[in-house]
Amino acid sequence: MSGAATLGRDSVLEIRLDHLRPHGRHATVPVIAARRLRGRIGRVKVHGGAYHAVPVHTARGLSVRITAR
Repeated sequence: MSGAATLGRDSVLEIRLDHLRPHGRHATVPVIAARRLRGRIGRVKVHGGAYHAVPVHTARGLSVRITAR
């Protein structure tokens, strides 16, 4: 994004992972890049595979760290 983005505390990010393609034990996936990011995402929901996702917030974006359970 070229401008600012705002996340709501009730927002949900849903990620679908291909269970046929292994993702390794740890991966960090960039989701949002903005000039300025306000707020926090409420939760991350993962579909497919036995993975857990943790949001990683910065002042300029949001990434998701995916780990095997």
